[in-house]
Amino acid sequence: MRAKATGSAQATSAPAPGTSGSRRRPARCGSDAGLAQDCATLLAAKATLDPNGALNWARDLALDEWTGVGVSAGRIVELHLAKLGLQGEIPASLGSLQGLRHLHLGGNALVGAVPPALASLARLRELRLGGNELDGDVPPWIGSLTELEVLVLVRTGLSGDIPTSFGNLAKLRQLKVDVANLDAGPIPAWVGRLARLEVLNLADSNRTGGIPEFLGGLTRLKDLNLYDNGLTGAIPTALGSLRNLQHLVLAWNRLTGTIPEIVANLTELRTIQLAGNRLRGPIPRRLGSLRKLTYLNLQGNELSGPIPPLSGMTRLASVNLDCNLLYGPIPPAIGSLRRLQEFSAFGNRLAGTIPDLANLTRLRRLDLGANSLTGSIPSALGSLPRLEFLNLYGNSLSTARPQGRQRGPS
Repeated sequence: MRAKATGSAQATSAPAPGTSGSRRRPARCGSDAGLAQDCATLLAAKATLDPNGALNWARDLALDEWTGVGVSAGRIVELHLAKLGLQGEIPASLGSLQGLRHLHLGGNALVGAVPPALASLARLRELRLGGNELDGDVPPWIGSLTELEVLVLVRTGLSGDIPTSFGNLAKLRQLKVDVANLDAGPIPAWVGRLARLEVLNLADSNRTGGIPEFLGGLTRLKDLNLYDNGLTGAIPTALGSLRNLQHLVLAWNRLTGTIPEIVANLTELRTIQLAGNRLRGPIPRRLGSLRKLTYLNLQGNELSGPIPPLSGMTRLASVNLDCNLLYGPIPPAIGSLRRLQEFSAFGNRLAGTIPDLANLTRLRRLDLGANSLTGSIPSALGSLPRLEFLNLYGNSLSTARPQGRQRGPS
């Protein structure tokens, strides 16, 4: 059972037969030998991890009141101890918690190596160590924890490369790893064997080479994040097989070629982030049919041609097309995107007039600077209730200005 949002967890024992569903007495440290051993382990760990008193663990307190602790079948099974200011090294004694299924230590100030004793946690399903100050290499023995479903090692301070033993983690649903490695090389082939993956996050990992075709075989993927690597080559059309994909994040690499038309087949997409690459050619017109898309960021490429109609993207909240080679008019259909909060097309070659945007009552940011727009500034812009930033600088617009908030001369 999951820990409460407050950091506490309930005991998970089911009602005994014949009790009409009445709740059992909360588990305590002395309930049985297994719990007594687990309590002793945690109380010893508290003495070194918790100088600020964030943990309320005490023998006279029922275990369902212990901060971040979950109990089931007479053993401690969950430790959700994120962002509690814990310090020092991860205690090797945690490896004695034989019933542990979830270990979440993210967002603390832990240091040192990940202790090899944690390899004894054979039932572990979730291991989250991100947001600490650990050192040493990513431990290969993690690959022996074959019940793991969630593994998060982002912003840990660990170095080296992802061990090939991780290819043994056939039950993984989430894999999030970045490492301090100046030349991590290509995305390893064993990733393609993790058929149950729903989240693959290798952002900021200095990966090089192309995006491998085998990622198209991970058909359960919902989130693919390869942000800020050194990946090159084209976006493979094989990614069009990822029909469950909701977030496609390939920004800040060195990708070339065009945006594949087949991306429009990914009808579950909420996010497309391809900024900071070297993509050329037009924005595929078919992207406008992605009705669930909320975030589109294509800035900093070499895309050309007109902005396609986006009227089918009825949930769109943010569009960034800055610093491309786009030309032609701003599609009037943009004025029908009532959920739009940000629209930015700075530094292109757009021409014509600014369309009617009066219905964009949620718009907070509009940046059309450094284009070739002409005509007058629509007075309706001055009536948009949430507009905070307006940049029309560097166009050939008339001097008549809307009443209301704006920045930058026309």
